Amino acid sequence: MATIAVSGVPPLAIFHSLARFERYGEVSREANSIIRDSETFGYDITEAIKRKADRTPSEDFRRLLIGMASGINTGGNLSSFLNEAASSITEKHRNMWKDVIERLSMYSEAYVTIFVAGPIFFIVMGSMMGLIGGGSINPVILMEMFIYLAIPAANVMYLLFIEATIPKME
Repeated sequence: MATIAVSGVPPLAIFHSLARFERYGEVSREANSIIRDSETFGYDITEAIKRKADRTPSEDFRRLLIGMASGINTGGNLSSFLNEAASSITEKHRNMWKDVIERLSMYSEAYVTIFVAGPIFFIVMGSMMGLIGGGSINPVILMEMFIYLAIPAANVMYLLFIEATIPKME
């Protein structure tokens, strides 16, 4: 949007270019809605933008639209506003992914501790119990159950945990 606004095109043309690219997903559909409100229903472009800002679920997009409408109404520099908004949103996403990477780092340390060092410790202890004896459960059977059932099940649960806690990249 900022790149298009620098060329001096009217705001409606910015939304037309957004609407053409379906790879933008929901933003493309939102732009189509603004175009429809303006061209089909006869709303002024600023009124169409404000209506969409009231209905959009994204807080970032809402702030962007409200800022655009204000800039258009006051005759402000739209390209400057959009450049600043793009920088702000990019920084926000960069920080979000930085936090995700830090969480993944913590998860990997926990994985090594639990799923590498833990089984080694358990197998060594099981071997010692087998040598000492005296238990009603055969330690070999216990170790086999641990190796063939518990470790794979725990790995699957760990993968599901990571899948649930890490945001999807879009």
